[in-house]
Amino acid sequence: MLNAYQKICAKTYAAGEYDGLEKTDGDSLFNFLMRELSTEEDCQSIDDARFRIRTVVKDVKCVLDVLMDPRID
Repeated sequence: MLNAYQKICAKTYAAGEYDGLEKTDGDSLFNFLMRELSTEEDCQSIDDARFRIRTVVKDVKCVLDVLMDPRID
């Protein structure tokens, strides 16, 4: 069963394409986000959910910053 934070993710990710789903066979990013927001991963509050998504965004931005370096082919 989806918790409130997973429901928000499923409803908003990819313009709601996965609304109501817990996971997919082909979208590993969606699956990752749903796992990060799961109660089983100890996401118990809106503060937990915000912290987890902020951390994901920060980590992805670090990778993007390196990939955007014109010296990298």
